[in-house]
Amino acid sequence: MQGEAWDPLSVVEENHSPWGCAFVTDNAHLKLMNELLNLAVHAHGGLERWKKVKAIKVAASITGAIWFVKGKGDYLKNVVLTVDTTKERLTVDFPGLDKRSIFEPKRVVNEKSDGTLIEARYDPEKSFEGQQRETP
Repeated sequence: MQGEAWDPLSVVEENHSPWGCAFVTDNAHLKLMNELLNLAVHAHGGLERWKKVKAIKVAASITGAIWFVKGKGDYLKNVVLTVDTTKERLTVDFPGLDKRSIFEPKRVVNEKSDGTLIEARYDPEKSFEGQQRETP
């Protein structure tokens, strides 16, 4: 490998996830990624500091052409995302609209800000089966 350019596509397994994501499967590159992760964690205060972080909150506008193709336009414009760092959970608040969405591995929930259920979907991954780019 020394002296050769690394081709990331030579060590990935395509379509490993339902979303078509690629994963590195080569042990040497996994080791390098672990070293990079350790370096990044250390540069930001170490693992003990990271363990103290319980959530990350970001105000964002997620826009782009795909949302218009799907008929959702500015659906994620001016949202507040809160990522739980202790488990797989993302909360998307829609300021001024009295609603939020909660994404967890086995369910997606839309609810009012006070927690009143609007709708829920269990096993949400199944809803992507057969989707095309034009699927709303």
